[in-house]
Amino acid sequence: MHQMSEQCSTVWIVPIFAPIIGALIGALTYDLLIGRVLEREHTKQAYRQQLTQID
Repeated sequence: MHQMSEQCSTVWIVPIFAPIIGALIGALTYDLLIGRVLEREHTKQAYRQQLTQID
């Protein structure tokens, strides 16, 4: 009986920490894979706009 109550008292950890860990992994993945590509494209567009303004 003691094992059952100990197991039940720690079950709440999974629904609390799993979304937090998932969010962190998702944010890092976005930043590494998608965010840098978008930033690079934005920089290219800004550079092109500056070139067209100079002409």
